This record gives sequence, structure tokens and C-alpha cells, in this order.
Amino acid sequence: MLHILAGAMALAGAGTPPEKPSEDQGESPAFQTLKVADHNALNERLGGKLPFVPVIKVQAGQLVFISGVVGVPEDYDPKLRYSDTIEVQAERVFSRLEDRVRAAGGSLQDIVQVTKFMTNLDDHPAVTAVMLRHFGDHLPTSTTVEVQRLIPVGFGLEVNAIAVIRPSAP
Repeated sequence: MLHILAGAMALAGAGTPPEKPSEDQGESPAFQTLKVADHNALNERLGGKLPFVPVIKVQAGQLVFISGVVGVPEDYDPKLRYSDTIEVQAERVFSRLEDRVRAAGGSLQDIVQVTKFMTNLDDHPAVTAVMLRHFGDHLPTSTTVEVQRLIPVGFGLEVNAIAVIRPSAP
């Protein structure tokens, strides 16, 4: 079974063509969040802030691809079974994601896309709450996919990401 939540079009219905994105002038010209009418309307109908933006336009920077991060504990032993809550797993995942993007010279603010692989979509609200605590007001594009199982077995969340590390000012 495969379920994909691929942004506002999947939720709002693909039958409505999106309006031309408008550029948000509040950001640097190299990194812009584009506003899309159907996303804004859906966000309003749902009564709050969706945990992603529909489009990010990148003009310059260094691409960084971060492989899937799973919330295994530091002392992970593949012979043991773990029963950590999805919140504990998500906290580890997003902390490690931040460590990995920092190792590449960036921060969570440089992440433009995340893909969340989850074994239970009922956990999506809890994972989103942890993600929002880590990302704050910076929202990357985001896709969530429900999968039957992850490696290592027994964990419920894996996240990979793409970042664009912007050049530092001289």
C-alpha cells in the first residue's frame, strides 16, 4: 500500500489548474518562496498554516542531498526491538538532519525539500509538530509517503532532504 501526500494539489483536487506563482519579495533573490493561489486557499480552508510551502525557486547555491535519516537511538542494537514513540523518533530524525546539513556548511534554513517516509500516516500530525519546532517559520517543500516497512525494521519515520547552501557574503 502506497499513499502520497504531495502538497496542496493532492489535497485540493488536481482538477483545478494552479494560478501562476507569484514571487514573495521578502526573501533574497537567490532563494524565494513562491505563493500559489490553490495552496493559500487550501491553507485558509484548513484554518491554519500548512507544514510546507508549494514551491521554492533557487537561483544560486550549492546543492546538498541528505540521505534518509531514521530515529534510531545512539546505542542502537539491531538484535533488540525498540518501542520509542513517534515523537521521540521524530526528535532524533530532525536533530540528526540538522547535524547533517550543518556538516555540509548550512542550517535547517537551507533545506528546500524534505520527503518523509512513514509506516503509519496516523502519526503525521505528531511528526509535523516536531518538524515545525525544528524548522520554525522556514518551511521547505514536503512530501509524505506511507510505506509498509523501513530499514531498520521497527521504526516509523525516515526523512531525506535537499538543501541549497547559499554562498556566504564576502
